[in-house]
Amino acid sequence: VVHLPSFSRFDSHAIENEPNYELILEQKSIGYIGRLESYKGVHDLLRAFKLISEKHPGLKLKIAGIGGYEEELKELSAQLGLVENVIWLGKVGPLEREEFYSSVFCIVVPSNYWENFALVAQESLLRGIPTIGTNIGGIPEIVKDGETGRIVPISSPDKIAVAIEDVHRNREKTLQQMKLGRSFIMKEISPEKHLDGLLKVYNKLLKREKIPNMAEAVDLSS
Repeated sequence: VVHLPSFSRFDSHAIENEPNYELILEQKSIGYIGRLESYKGVHDLLRAFKLISEKHPGLKLKIAGIGGYEEELKELSAQLGLVENVIWLGKVGPLEREEFYSSVFCIVVPSNYWENFALVAQESLLRGIPTIGTNIGGIPEIVKDGETGRIVPISSPDKIAVAIEDVHRNREKTLQQMKLGRSFIMKEISPEKHLDGLLKVYNKLLKREKIPNMAEAVDLSS
């Protein structure tokens, strides 16, 4: 077994343009983008937003995506008295996706079931957006708690609310995480790193050299 680093391909504009980190923190909306299904934990985010909005009534929650749980989530939003503060964007295309990302000061990935590679977290960090994720599946491998973002337990609206508050309360820490998050995605989740590791494996095989079980491809000598 050889471990090859995973990678994603991102929009070239997001890669080439350094974010305006200070401007991101001036936005007035919290964001979620993804499927609207029960396992995505959006109901926990709505309950967290209820706690936040009581202290900061001017904030908005933007929810982008569609799914089978949409009506239940909208009903919950109404029950929590959030109708005026939650914006349902529905399915978004590439242009609307960028507009969405540029309008939020943090992204929450509140899944309560296994996420494999947390693409939204990657996209968010690449754009320098403060990112909060739950401690399940591959999310903590992308959103490294206290380093590239903030990790909270699954199904914990109160912890999500605290993490969102912390984004603004500890501005210097947040700015550092925003920059580290972007750097991490560009360096560690790149096609180039994956290809480099793959070529090292091929070179080993061509030379008939033994590859240790559970080896990290990028660490193999060429």
